[in-house]
Amino acid sequence: MQHPSITRTERTGYPQLEEQPKRDIYDEEIFSGERVWLDPNNGNLILKCNLAKYIMEHYDFDLVEG
Repeated sequence: MQHPSITRTERTGYPQLEEQPKRDIYDEEIFSGERVWLDPNNGNLILKCNLAKYIMEHYDFDLVEG
C-alpha cells in the first residue's frame, strides 16, 4: 500500500501543493478575514497598514498635516 500522495502524483502527474498564503504588494501576509484594498487599475492588493505608502508611491500623493 502506497502513501496517498504518491498514488495521486502517479495518477495525475502532479504533487498536491500546499496553498500559499496571499500577500499584498509589499509581501505582507494577508490573513483570513483581514480587509484589504484592491487597486482596480492593476489588481494590486494592499493592506491597511501599507495603504498610505502605496498611494504616495503609485499615485504621487503627498501626506501633509491638517
